[in-house]
Order: sequence, then C-alpha cells, then structure tokens
Amino acid sequence: MYLTSGTGSDCQTSPLGAPWTSVSSIECYLTCVDQFPDSCHSVVYNPDTLACTPGSTAFGPIETLPSSIPDANSSDAIYYLKQPVPACNANLGFAIYDVCGTSACLYFSTSELNYADSVDACANMGSTLFIAETEARFSLIWYVSLIVLNQDTWLGLTDIAEEGQFVWENGNPLSTWQYEYIWLQFASIPDNYRGDEHCVEAKHRGWPGLFGLNDVECWMLKYFICEPVAV
Repeated sequence: MYLTSGTGSDCQTSPLGAPWTSVSSIECYLTCVDQFPDSCHSVVYNPDTLACTPGSTAFGPIETLPSSIPDANSSDAIYYLKQPVPACNANLGFAIYDVCGTSACLYFSTSELNYADSVDACANMGSTLFIAETEARFSLIWYVSLIVLNQDTWLGLTDIAEEGQFVWENGNPLSTWQYEYIWLQFASIPDNYRGDEHCVEAKHRGWPGLFGLNDVECWMLKYFICEPVAV
C-alpha cells in the first residue's frame, strides 16, 4: 500500500467520524478502512498529537465546503490512496489529469463554442461534457479549468428542461449538497438573469479569484472539457 500525503492547502477530505489516536499514518489508515470499509479513502494524521481523523475521498480545496479537513494552517497532513486511473486514448488529444488521487481522461477544447455545439463536439469523440457529481470530481474540473485552460468553461449541467432543476448530462439531478457549495457565493447565483440562463460554466474570466459555478445563456461561446463515455 502506498499512501500519498499532502497538506490542507493541497488536498482536503470530509470527516467520516471522530478522531482517535494512532502511532503512525499507516495504522491510522488501516484502522479507518476497518471501521469504514465502504467509505474511507483518506485520513488526516497529526504526527505531533497522533490524532487520526477518518475521511472520505480526497479532493482539492473547495472554498465553500466548511466541513472539510485538514486545516491548512495546522500541522495535520492528509494521506490518501490514488483512485483507479481510467483508460485513455491519446489519439484524439485526450490525456490523464489527476487531483488528489482522483484521475480523469480529459480533452480540452482549443476554441469556444456554444453549449449545444460543445455537447455535439464531445459526442463526436465518443465523450460528454465533464460531469462533476462528487467533491473529488468537482475539485478536479475546477482545478484543470482554472490552471490548464484559465477560461470560462462549460460543464455538463443545465436546467433547460425545467427552470431551477439542474441536471447533469447523464440525466442525474444536482444533489442538495452539491447545490450548497458549487455555486458562486454572491448575487444569489444561480439567478437566471434576464430569464434565459440555463447552462452552467466554471467562471474564471471577468471575475478572477472567485470560486464557483455560474448560470449563463446557452448561446454564449465558452471553452469546454470532454470526458470519454464509460463503457
């Protein structure tokens, strides 16, 4: 078993229960897996106090998620196992990207398209606009859209069918807990400004330094990220 470590400024996790004392990070992790066999994917361990806190899948910092650990200003460290790396065909320009152990095979557009044309462009490559249904996948898409593209970027999320009911491109609805932390935290986003904002972007241009998604008109031109459809 190989554990990768990081700090609260690199990776976070959501606590699964109260901390206990462990003599090492390895013992900490093994105890976590024993107590939470289906949900433990990381631990936060403090080598000074020997405190071990069980955690869910590791993910990059999400500013709006108040219950994440470790504290970036503490001496805690997070330890996690890398999740399985998906198969990835580089022939069409896809490549593997990883954030805190979660990997995805992604294609980055080199030009801007409206939402419908972005969906079609991905479909023509046997893929879909990226779907960020978990903290780990959301942190991955936020990181790559900001660091790799640094452009406003379409996600596979709309409320085209019914106003206010956001649905991922795979047909799954946006969960309550996702709704609480993935949006820009001002101006009541999503706000359906002018009554015609039904597609969702990771917002980077124009509002630099802000964290979260924004609803916009679907005809607007944005960059986009595709991920192969699982078979």
